[in-house]
Amino acid sequence: MSDADRVKVPRPVARFDDVTRRFDGGLVALDRVSLSVHEGEFVSVVGPSGCGKSTLLSLLAGLTAPDAGRVWRRDARPGEVGMVFQEATLMPWADVRANVMLPLTLLGEPRGACARRADEALARVGLDGFAHARPFELSGGMRMRAAIARALVTRPRLLLLDEPFGALDEMTREAMNDQLLDLWASSGLTCVFVTHSLYEAVYLSTRVVLMSPRPGRIQAEHRVDWPYPRGEAFRADPSFTHLRSALSVRLREDAVTPEGGAGP
Repeated sequence: MSDADRVKVPRPVARFDDVTRRFDGGLVALDRVSLSVHEGEFVSVVGPSGCGKSTLLSLLAGLTAPDAGRVWRRDARPGEVGMVFQEATLMPWADVRANVMLPLTLLGEPRGACARRADEALARVGLDGFAHARPFELSGGMRMRAAIARALVTRPRLLLLDEPFGALDEMTREAMNDQLLDLWASSGLTCVFVTHSLYEAVYLSTRVVLMSPRPGRIQAEHRVDWPYPRGEAFRADPSFTHLRSALSVRLREDAVTPEGGAGP
């Protein structure tokens, strides 16, 4: 077989091998989770509240450690992972540029280089005219764009997003979804995205991972075989509605315990 005939298999970026995570008091957040994320993927993780989605991201970011099993990440150097939280968490006393510079400042980069990189990141999210604004002067969507710029300023290979658009109105949320996909496509990023919205997960993702009620386990994975760029044509296509409905049914089924009662 010639090289031209070979199918390129994406390299793994991160992997969970039979990972369990317990909290104080013995509460099991994740139970024997195994999951691989490959280069260039956009993976959304969906499940009920309390199923361990945010815990999974914290483990992947290296903010916490598993109690059993192994979390492996290909790039463990500082700055190789960017993370966006549910809230923008911007410093209210600092301007937007200073907020975006923060990860580079903490890494000890020269101030001039930090400012240039921050301005580049702001331009990528459409905030190049707001470097000197304070967070309170921005809309909710603009504050989240600033948080994304802060996550991108180190030029990470892996971007983790913990339900970043949950508090936004529907129109702003859809616009942010499209902007995030543009950033993903243009930057060669690998994204892992936590959300409660199946609509959002199906629209954004190459693959959707469904988690069970606590203790969190991987219940199913579904590929989304629709080309990028996506837009209204995908949202209006019957395949979009069908997959979203099928995932919704699966989540409802998984929320019922074997005894027939509702899960926690």
